Amino acid sequence: MVTTKLSYSHTIGIASFEGRGFMNPIDVKFKNDLLFVLSRSNASNKNNRISAVSIDSDHKFEFANWGEEEANQFYLLP
Repeated sequence: MVTTKLSYSHTIGIASFEGRGFMNPIDVKFKNDLLFVLSRSNASNKNNRISAVSIDSDHKFEFANWGEEEANQFYLLP
């Protein structure tokens, strides 16, 4: 078994239901210097969303959200 020692660099985002933070993030993807984070929120605040942030924690945009247009649907933001 091979192990690699990692060093802490910095935290990206904050605990938040909107904006530059994440609430219960469940998946992440790196692409073109951006970090795309899928947050599942919680049962009482259905703010599931996909956020894009830079490695410096600069909130760029959200492009999907939970059921605003139709109940229980995940949709792309305009």
